[in-house]
Amino acid sequence: MPLPPRTTLLPLLALLAGCSGPDPRAAGPLESEWGRVTYWRVESATAAVTGCTDAPAWAEVVATPQIAVGSFFIYRLSTDGQSAVGQKCSSTDSSTCTDLDQIYAVSDHELVYEAAASTVQKQGACEVVRLVVWTILDQGERGAFTARHSFGARPSPESCQALEQELQSSSPNGRGVLGCLVQADAQLAFAGAKPAPTTPGE
Repeated sequence: MPLPPRTTLLPLLALLAGCSGPDPRAAGPLESEWGRVTYWRVESATAAVTGCTDAPAWAEVVATPQIAVGSFFIYRLSTDGQSAVGQKCSSTDSSTCTDLDQIYAVSDHELVYEAAASTVQKQGACEVVRLVVWTILDQGERGAFTARHSFGARPSPESCQALEQELQSSSPNGRGVLGCLVQADAQLAFAGAKPAPTTPGE
């Protein structure tokens, strides 16, 4: 069958050119998302423990954070886009969300939450503390999450040397806990930004 004249193809080509999908989301957070609840779906997750004791009594302390594929990271951006609050939601309906005690600082395309140091072991003047930092990198349609749990000593590393040496000698792998790093990483897919509840946190 002969092709129709070239002039009849031009309107069709113009129509097809105008049927492309919406532009990909740019790296955020976007101003249009300020004050809204943002959803990220977990696509994959990995975890690693570096330089940590494998003593059974410390297994729970140095356990890696559990991140389930298909679960969500959810936060509510402030109305000025300078911070965000972690959310607990019973569904993907943002009206079911309530605030968590997680405040993220927003800088460029990165959201960072730093928890207050928590004591995991105390012996005499020594306190072994856990330092928790969570980071979400907003790359547009894709994102990345990293949880870093590191361990230090208060008031100084010297104050915990006896505990550290005792732990090293009793651990099958000969490791202690000072300088131990527990890290979990997840690859995320942007799943939308929805209106926040009328009264955030309720």
